[in-house]
Amino acid sequence: MWPAGECAQRPFRIEGDRAYGPGVLDMKAGIIQAIFALKVVQEMERLPADVTFILLINSDEEIGSPSSRLWIEEHARSSQAAFVLEPPMEPEGAVKTARKGNGRYHLQIEGRAAHSGVNPAAGVSAIHEMARHILSLQELSDDKRGIHVNVGIVNGGIGSNVVAPQAEAYIDIRVETMEDFNWMAHKMQELAPIHPEIRLQIEGQMNRPPMERTAAIMNLYHLAQQVAKEELNLNLPDTSTGGVSDGNFVAACGTPTLDGMGARGDGAHALHEYVLIADIPKRAALLAGILVRV
Repeated sequence: MWPAGECAQRPFRIEGDRAYGPGVLDMKAGIIQAIFALKVVQEMERLPADVTFILLINSDEEIGSPSSRLWIEEHARSSQAAFVLEPPMEPEGAVKTARKGNGRYHLQIEGRAAHSGVNPAAGVSAIHEMARHILSLQELSDDKRGIHVNVGIVNGGIGSNVVAPQAEAYIDIRVETMEDFNWMAHKMQELAPIHPEIRLQIEGQMNRPPMERTAAIMNLYHLAQQVAKEELNLNLPDTSTGGVSDGNFVAACGTPTLDGMGARGDGAHALHEYVLIADIPKRAALLAGILVRV
């Protein structure tokens, strides 16, 4: 997530009840919790001999898990349940029982340059074409269906007095259901030039499928809620989020998945990122308590 050298500029430190540093919340604390939860379970010696736990730690989640996805899905298909130690949702520390799916696309448009004062009619503006596509893409957003299309980066042109010969845009898409996941994939592949002399290229894909709230996921959540209340006297609400994680891949394999099981804090991906130290052992104990009951 952070560039090389960030840890030297912002080294790990503790101030009061908080620990600071790059990635300390998202999600180094989660790795610590997983290791200690498994250690507790081993020491309890309450598990049948045929129960196996698999701990997956990958380093490419922030860029879509291109090299680890197949590995994650392989283990997901043979697993009874999965727990993702991403940070919970604040302000209540809610675990995530649903996530939107997402897609990322790069739209490139090629027009024809011309002098905007001397002979503008000889040009074909890639920026004009891009503007029309941006408006069309934004119209695909639908709050009721949970679809959101965001054109987040746009570049184009070579000078204010030149009809723009090229333009590009980076597009982020979020959806709540597999039906809309497939629908948006089709819509993006349908993109075609509006002006007959424009050349258009679209690259990318719908990447992470949505983590839809299923009965199996809710059964797993209710078990976690029971453990939290009975063993730790903790309130454990659940929620949904537009953010994505590797939990999307796991849930799409049909494996009941509980996400946001990490420690509480604030500032993920921000300079003030911190984790609440006292919450780390509590969430580790919660995970251990669930593992011996699943």
